[in-house]
Formats: sequence, C-alpha cells, structure tokens
Amino acid sequence: MFGRRNSGWRVSSVVLWAVVALAGMLGLLVATPFALSAIAPAGYDWNKLSDISQVYAAVSILISSAALAGVVLSLVFQLRQARTSDEQAVRDSHLQLTSLVFDDPELLRAWSPPAEPVTLLRHQQHIVSSLALGELLHRFRIGHLSTAKLTVKLDSHFRHEIAREQWQRDGSSWLRTMKAGDRRDSAFVRLTQERYAAAVSAGPPAADVFLPSPAARRNDADPRHVSRARPRPLPSPRTAHALLGRRQSRPRT
Repeated sequence: MFGRRNSGWRVSSVVLWAVVALAGMLGLLVATPFALSAIAPAGYDWNKLSDISQVYAAVSILISSAALAGVVLSLVFQLRQARTSDEQAVRDSHLQLTSLVFDDPELLRAWSPPAEPVTLLRHQQHIVSSLALGELLHRFRIGHLSTAKLTVKLDSHFRHEIAREQWQRDGSSWLRTMKAGDRRDSAFVRLTQERYAAAVSAGPPAADVFLPSPAARRNDADPRHVSRARPRPLPSPRTAHALLGRRQSRPRT
C-alpha cells in the first residue's frame, strides 16, 4: 500500500512540474513582444524586428515541442516504473503467504485447496509449478522475456508430469483471469495453453530427471551391503532338534 502511495506521489509531482514548466514557457513567449517593445529604441525598424521575432518563434516552437516530448516520455517511464513496483509488491506478498503455508502444511486446507483430492506433497508440487508460471508471467510483463524466449521456457516447463497436471487442474482458471487483463496477459496465457497442448501431443512426460544419490548407487552395487542387509534364514526343525539333542547329551560338570 505504501509503495503505491509513493509511486502515485512521484507521478503527481512530475505532472505538476511539467505543467509549471509549460506555463512558464508560454508566459515567456507571450511576454517577449512586450519586452522587446519596451527596450527597443525610438525609430527602430519594426519590420526587421518582426522578421527576427518570426525566426525566434519558429525556433521556440521546436524547443517547446522537444521539451513536451521529453515530459511525455518521462511520464510514460514513471508510470511503467510505478506499475512494475506495484506488481513486485503484490508478488512479494504472495510469496510470503506461500512461505507461511509451506512452513505449516495444515494451513493449506484454508488456502487454495485442490479441486480433486491429492496427496499433500503433490499439492505442494502443483503450487511450486504455479509459482514458476507466475515468475515467467512477471518477466514477460516487464519485457525481460520475448515471445520466442517465453516459448522455449514453456516447452521446458511442460516436460514434466507435475507441470502438466498443474495446468490441467488450474489452466481454466488462468485462462479466465488472464484474458480479463491487458494485452500481454492475454498473449501469455494463450501461448501457455498452446505450448501445453503441443507438449501433450508430443507424447508422455519425461521420466524422472533426478538420479539416485551416489551413496544409494554404491549400496545397490555392493554385494557385501546386500549380504549384510539380508536376514539370516531360520534353522529347519531337523537342525534345531539335532542341536537340542547335542546339548542334552553333554555331561554335566
């Protein structure tokens, strides 16, 4: 909230200074003929002065136009900066909320429950996949990702089954929300849907991309570890009876 107030105050101050500067320039242009008339000596050639004034007016118009264009560009830049700051503040707030529910998984029952019953781990994985899409959306909005780069990112994103499950579950909600936004939001969600459909048409998702840890691989490959882990077989009844008879036949001392 304070970020929005500060950004709004900066934009208002820029607009105020732009209006003051334009008013000062217009006032100077209007007062110039009167000032020249006051300081010009008697018998001065006013036709010559008029020609000079026309040249001066043409130059002043060019200068004023350049100044006005600079003010407009500054306002556009300030507005974009304010929007980026607001989006970052909203995203930071969302990340704080996500961190809160990940620290206490029981809070997930009160925030963004799954449409269909899934395990807690799978639901958390879907949330992370949604956060990854949100990061791509933010970078696409501010111009850090072009359409071509976003296509590559989305193709890599939808290689895994978790990302496909998340979009299959939440894609309709993303489509409704983003199509109600601006042009870049609509372009993002449209491209995301296209790349998801292309990934599904290309075949099943990739297998598990994580290899087992080196310790687990060594344990699986070491036969001594297998023999140590293998439980001892129980003695057969005949063997147990022979051992018992042998113990009973021993002389007592």
